[in-house]
Amino acid sequence: RLGLIIQVCCARTCAPPCGMACHNAFLAVILDEGTLDDLDRIANALHESPSEMLGFPAGTEVGFDPMVKSSLHMTFLFFGEHLRGLPSGELRQVHAAIQAEVEEASSSAALPTEPLRFCGFELFPPGKMNLVVARFEATDPLRTLRSRVLAVCKEKGVSFPVSYFASIEGEGAWTPHVTLGKIRATRTEVGQASCGGGISALAITRPAKPLGITLLGARPPRAWCDWDAALSFGGEAPGADASPGLAPVAGSAAEAAAWAAGLLNDRPTCDAAAESKFRQFDANRNGLLEWSECVRLGAHLAALLGLEAPHQAKLHSAFAAFVRSTPGRLSEREFARFFPALVRGLLARRRGGREATAPTRPRPAPGPGADLTPAVLDARWAELTWRHEVVEFKGATECRLGSPLGCLSNFFAEAAFDFEVPLELCAESLGISDEQRRVRCAFSEKAIMLCKAAVMGDRATYFKVAGAEEPFEAKRLGKQVEPWDDNLWFETVCSVAYTVVYQKFKQIPACSSILLDTGESLIAEATRADSRWGIGLDKGDERVRRPSEWRGSNVLGWALAEVRAKLRQEEGPRTWVSVWTAAIALATAAKTDCCW
Repeated sequence: RLGLIIQVCCARTCAPPCGMACHNAFLAVILDEGTLDDLDRIANALHESPSEMLGFPAGTEVGFDPMVKSSLHMTFLFFGEHLRGLPSGELRQVHAAIQAEVEEASSSAALPTEPLRFCGFELFPPGKMNLVVARFEATDPLRTLRSRVLAVCKEKGVSFPVSYFASIEGEGAWTPHVTLGKIRATRTEVGQASCGGGISALAITRPAKPLGITLLGARPPRAWCDWDAALSFGGEAPGADASPGLAPVAGSAAEAAAWAAGLLNDRPTCDAAAESKFRQFDANRNGLLEWSECVRLGAHLAALLGLEAPHQAKLHSAFAAFVRSTPGRLSEREFARFFPALVRGLLARRRGGREATAPTRPRPAPGPGADLTPAVLDARWAELTWRHEVVEFKGATECRLGSPLGCLSNFFAEAAFDFEVPLELCAESLGISDEQRRVRCAFSEKAIMLCKAAVMGDRATYFKVAGAEEPFEAKRLGKQVEPWDDNLWFETVCSVAYTVVYQKFKQIPACSSILLDTGESLIAEATRADSRWGIGLDKGDERVRRPSEWRGSNVLGWALAEVRAKLRQEEGPRTWVSVWTAAIALATAAKTDCCW
């Protein structure tokens, strides 16, 4: 079965409604479950001992961030960010044209399913060499299909990143590969790696079988491997739903209610339904849904469920709760949240329960981060164009070196604290008690991943994170949180950062002394590997002292500075304790030798 999963959303840094795609985009080949299991096993093994298995010189410090199994994919055609500036209307046309070509090719010849031979591992892409990939041999049917898709893209004026494909139309230009994860090391070290070492002992024992093709964003949907749930992108006429699962429900009201319940339990289908309904009821074709159009939508959905139209006052209350960007109108991104809320409220009425058209959803906890997002921080840093005093630290590296500034890192694991997940951050579906919201944390990375699971309502992962004993283990588990809503995390991440940092430094006096001794300087997590929690620049870079040139939001540095101010306010005049005294106190508490 063929289809394309379409992801079009607004970039948050633009003034909505911008109608621009903000994902990297690529076509990917769906692989069989057995191959995915093999690749997942190898990725986890690389995570455990990356230096040895990648063939780095002895003593080289190198990390490896593995892809989780649900995100593994074989790259078929990579667009990079070259679709970023394409208006959403034109992007849909490109999607539809690609889908038509894929479907035509599969109708004239069976979808290429002959096994793909495994050819080994290598570092990719040329020049960067920061990704570990499993390489496969392309088959003639896949090459033929790819050339046809390329022709469509060329006709539509789609461009490609030259760094990934030196000659995208030349022979041998395409290297079918599955990215297993990203190397964390210097470019010089990466250039010396042989990418052989111990990986060969974990070679894939079976050929890969392609099952289908899908168009993905930079973050593949968590359920993308469920190919039966993939929806074709159709150009249905206004007033009609042609996509599977979206047709008007025939039969009894009970059957309609069952359909609605199934819709809410299947995230990809619900997202596709929301997109279809938005296009159906956006009469002005302006990318905004007016209040009057939402009234018609409410009546339409109520009719499907065998109900009277929702009460206007309650409908308007729900409508207003989701309007953020343009007063009185919903953008497509906002509608993606409003739609399931409306269906859920109508379904509650159908079952005779309380009408909840605006369900409780996680929200930022009270505090400095309540109204902040990384985009707001980006704007603040951009205004600081002159040189500043900046306390820079490089996360886990400071911890390994025994630096006093290591306690600023989320990976610092020398002093524990009792963390309580704020009730505001807990999704309704999490279903945990007040006691279960309190967890002993030996490092703040664990507290952050607890919040991530709580916000998304992932109960199973929440308890796995609660049992994590190492920072990298907690981080790995955090990547498995599902279902994932990047917009929701974007809205709450600043609140999470402040909450975690405050509880940690409030309870560990030695750490708070080191934080307070940073004076009035800006604080920056200096690593180019993290553009959200850090500044996207490495420690020692001359641009570190000029915030307007930062390449990241520095969420952690902002939170540390806010907590520093809060602690000063709470403690008042304090007895001065040197940074070294505080560091020695930490080492003593952890029963370790003080090496600084």
